[in-house]
Amino acid sequence: MPRCLSRITVEITDVRVQQVQQISEADAWCEGVMPDSGDAIAAFAHLWDGINAKRGFGWDSNPMVWALTFRRIEPPGSTQ
Repeated sequence: MPRCLSRITVEITDVRVQQVQQISEADAWCEGVMPDSGDAIAAFAHLWDGINAKRGFGWDSNPMVWALTFRRIEPPGSTQ
């Protein structure tokens, strides 16, 4: 997508390869889960299975994933 048409621009600051079960509590929260019990990893595991289990990549299979860290770049002249 041309940058001029995108709503946000991000810069990738870190790339890691890890197994999905290595996610930290903080990273699970950053993924946007809203746990009822306060256990963000359990909520993330439930979300993960809902998306990936039927394709053979469920939480219990502990697949390898790319974990990206990024920061939002504000466009020049932005008032946000």
